Amino acid sequence: MRQPKPLISYSRLERYSERSVLGKVTERTGEWEFEFLASRDWVNEVGSRFIPLTFTDSFHSFRRPTPAWWKPTEEAFHGYHMPYSSYSSAHLYVEKNPVDKNLIRVFIQRH
Repeated sequence: MRQPKPLISYSRLERYSERSVLGKVTERTGEWEFEFLASRDWVNEVGSRFIPLTFTDSFHSFRRPTPAWWKPTEEAFHGYHMPYSSYSSAHLYVEKNPVDKNLIRVFIQRH
């Protein structure tokens, strides 16, 4: 992306290391969440890959508890969903009324 990189506030990334029967070590990345500040251009480019959805419907898909810092609310954020593809499902929450129009608070997760 040509847009400035987001400024990450919080993140959680699950990593798994597995050893196969033949002794080969493989690693795969599991579920993740991020909270960050992003430019309007960044949000527009990434957001174009997501589908708007009813905010409350997005919370029904959680498989486990989220971190304490994960606090998007229906009043303050728009909810979006990226359908399953070769990756797991993802949700994006974009601040509705940012104080600074050039730094938008965003939550994103894959689960």
